[in-house]
Amino acid sequence: MNKNLKQIIKAVILEVHEEEFLKLGVPSEKTGLKTLRVFDFDDTLAKTNSKVGVTEFDKETGRQIKSEYMITPAEYATFKVDVAEKNPDIEYAYDYREFAEVKDPKIIDWTFEVLNKIVRKLRASENIPAVILTARGHGANKNIREFLREMDINIPVKTLNGSAPELKSEWIKQTMLDRNIPHIEFFDDSRLNVAAVKQLNDDLELLAKFKQDLKVRSRLVQAE
Repeated sequence: MNKNLKQIIKAVILEVHEEEFLKLGVPSEKTGLKTLRVFDFDDTLAKTNSKVGVTEFDKETGRQIKSEYMITPAEYATFKVDVAEKNPDIEYAYDYREFAEVKDPKIIDWTFEVLNKIVRKLRASENIPAVILTARGHGANKNIREFLREMDINIPVKTLNGSAPELKSEWIKQTMLDRNIPHIEFFDDSRLNVAAVKQLNDDLELLAKFKQDLKVRSRLVQAE
């Protein structure tokens, strides 16, 4: 793991201690264990027209190769692996200006209904049953919250300001440790994110703390 990513993860971990997370996690009726559902936003709960701008530069000369082009959140989720890593002579610059907005959102029915059921079932509880965990920048936090409130859903939104799968898995791990939550259900449209979070089932620190109670269910959302 490179130094920059470690610094980003450290900053993200600090956010776990915010006031709204003091009661994080709800005991499951089936197991009696504290359970938290973690939802990605883009292409998991909603599709939007927000896109990431990409500009390519020649690494040796610094010369711009082509005009900026736009990619969708789904494309961006794997862009650095599928494209950037395969073109080592190119420097990619990313523009996230549209990610501060929630443009033309359209809910993804299946996942949104899962979230709705959780919120309705536990509305009377003071605990927080679910959280949105998104790669979007911090400027998008307010707009995502407002969109969810229009759907009568008021839950925390955590913006990571970065797309590395380790950001999501590390945030979830530290939340589990800090809030004593052995059971996570994670929903995301990115195979890389789903795989990274699934590996928490074999994390030695989590196993030492929760033993047989540890259960991380990492679910791939494939919305049309």
